[in-house]
Order: sequence, then structure tokens, then C-alpha cells
Amino acid sequence: MTAVERPNWPGNNDPMDWLDDLQKALEAPGLEEFERPGPVSEEAKKAAYEVAAALGRCRVFGIAVPEDLEGVLPPAEATAAAEIAAQYVQQWTEDARTLCRRWDEADPIVGQALCCEMLEACMESYFVMEAVSEALEAAWREGETANELFQAVRALGVAIDDFDKALQERDTLSLLSTVVELPLLENWRSQLAGVHKECPPWWLDGTLEAVDQEITEICRRTLPAGQTWRRLVAGAAGPTAQPAAPPTRPEIGLPEETEMPRPITRPRRPYRYVAAEIFQIQPFYAAAADTPIKLPPIKTFLQWRSPDGRFQARLEIPSETSPEAMLVMEFLTPQEELASELGGQPVWLGGVEAYIEPAGVARFPLQRLKEQLGKPEAELILQVGPDRTEWPAAEQT
Repeated sequence: MTAVERPNWPGNNDPMDWLDDLQKALEAPGLEEFERPGPVSEEAKKAAYEVAAALGRCRVFGIAVPEDLEGVLPPAEATAAAEIAAQYVQQWTEDARTLCRRWDEADPIVGQALCCEMLEACMESYFVMEAVSEALEAAWREGETANELFQAVRALGVAIDDFDKALQERDTLSLLSTVVELPLLENWRSQLAGVHKECPPWWLDGTLEAVDQEITEICRRTLPAGQTWRRLVAGAAGPTAQPAAPPTRPEIGLPEETEMPRPITRPRRPYRYVAAEIFQIQPFYAAAADTPIKLPPIKTFLQWRSPDGRFQARLEIPSETSPEAMLVMEFLTPQEELASELGGQPVWLGGVEAYIEPAGVARFPLQRLKEQLGKPEAELILQVGPDRTEWPAAEQT
């Protein structure tokens, strides 16, 4: 792959030279393993991870990628990248849980650097999730099932949720808020583009600044003024003693009764199926009367979960069926039993309305779905109940 002259490239909006990182990642020798059949090495998977991180950064920061570098991660590489990312995020989660102890053992400068490293890990996982989610959506649009990629992205999403929860613990969040006095957050915030700018991740949406202001106000209300500190020290140690500085804010922390601003869960691109799977169903015509009837095999399942996590919906996608067939959606409890308690509830799939039968099953006319959706790349949204509550795809669990 030849190098691109960035300064003279029309539309260049890459002042930090992130495209150079993408090009270097794409030239890694380990990526060649994905072109051969059989398992790939850990080195190859880490090379795919570097590509995902570099590509995701370009997407999040709105960097226009030139034609010789543009593209979407192939499913195999995206799967490997998501698997490595999940491993890294699990380690970062452990680091987040020990941040307070490591801060106490470090001097203030090192402690602040530890916080910066945690937030840099947040950004990197955000970049990778963007790239592998893009790959998954592209695979669905092309009519691929991409089950391995689906599972890898879902596992990464679960790992990132755990990471967020560890970082949003009360004491950890108060330490992370010390970073607001550095230009780091504003630099990231100023580079966000598109939906990422409109709906930034929680560490860039003002949460840390709100925590910082809360701590500052607590210090103002509860700590003695500078003159009081000097009088206290002089009275205790005599006139020759040197004035002592008041404790720094990180050592003070927050009183237990203080209500912290509630961090906003990191927004990521919503997991919504596209209709490609439905449009890929092949027509199946009835056999002669003397031919035994054989039900078409199920190609895959599409799954959603209720926002409260109490139920899941599972749509059967056959490999072929008759044009007038009904697609069956089962509503299940966590014990994989049919959710009969949802019987009678209205439900919409891709805008087509049905009702959940007393047995916990809803049926949607295949032809009606295709007409309503119109095209394979249309979003396949599931809404349940009179208020049409949207159920997210199962990857968001």
C-alpha cells in the first residue's frame, strides 16, 4: 500500500495524522493470516485490533479516509479485534477497581497520570466498538449471518458495560474528575464528529465537570480558609513553624451522604438489526400431494430484550418459506419458557403490527414485512406494548 501525501490531499482534516496510524496498522504482516484458511495467531488478532482502533478513531473524530484506505473490517478480522478488545477491557476493569489504592500509594502527579490512562482506555474501547459495530452492520446488510462476529461484539459490549460501572463508582469518579483541569478532555471533545458530537460518551458529556464542581463546593463549605490554617498551625507548633497548606482535594474525597451527579451510561451506536435477513429468505413452494411435507430449516434467530431485562423476543428466520408464510416470534422468560403473561399485548416489527397470543407467540406476515420495510438496509425495530416501547437487540445485554 502506497503512502498518501496528507498535506496536499483534498479535504484533509487530519491535523493529528491519525491516518498514518491507520495505514501502518493495515500494513501489519499478521493480517496476512486472515487471508489463509485455518485458525489465526494471537499476533494476527492483535494486528486486527490495531486496525479496528485506528479505523474507529477516524470514524469517531470524523476524519475523511482516502479511497486507498477506506473500507469496513472483514467479519473475521472484526471478530478477532472484538475478542482482543474484550480481553483488554477486562484488564482495564480490574485496573479501575484498584485505582483508588494505587492513587493513595502514588504522588499527585503520578495519580493524575493513572486517571488519564483510565480515560485513554475508555477512548480506545470506544474506537474499537465503533469499528466492529460498523463491520457487523455491514455484514447484515450484505445478507451474512455473522454469528461469530455477533457473539464477539456482544461480549465486548458486556465487558465495556462492566468497565463503565467500575469507573462510575463514587470514589473512582471523584478521582477521575481531577483530570478536568487538564486539556485532555476538551481536546477529545473538540474532535468528536457527527453522532458522537451530538451524543458524546459519558466522560465527555459534562459528567466529570459536574463531579469536579460538586467536590469544589464541598471543599468551599467544609474546609477552613487559608488564614484559619495558618492560625491553627501557628498555635499548635509555635511561632517558628512554617504554615501548612490545606489538604488537597483528592485526599478529601466526598462525604458519604453526598449525592453524586449520576453519570450517563456511555452511548454507543444502537444495536438495531437491518432487514437483510428477511429479504434473504428464499421462496418455497408446496410439493405435490404425494410428497411428504418437510418444514424448511431455520437459518438463524434474531433476538431482542425488554429494557428491564425480564423478557426476550426471538424471531425465527427460515432459510426458505412460502411467500404467504408467517414469521414466528417467541416471547420468553429468562428460564427460556414462553412468556404467557405478555399475551394480548400489541407488538410492532418493522412497523407491522401484531398481537402476542396467550401462549406468548406473535406472527408476522412475511410479505407484509417486506412491503413495509421496503429495502434490506431498513432498520428492523421491535416495539412492544401500548406505549410502543422499543426493545433493543440482544447485543446490548
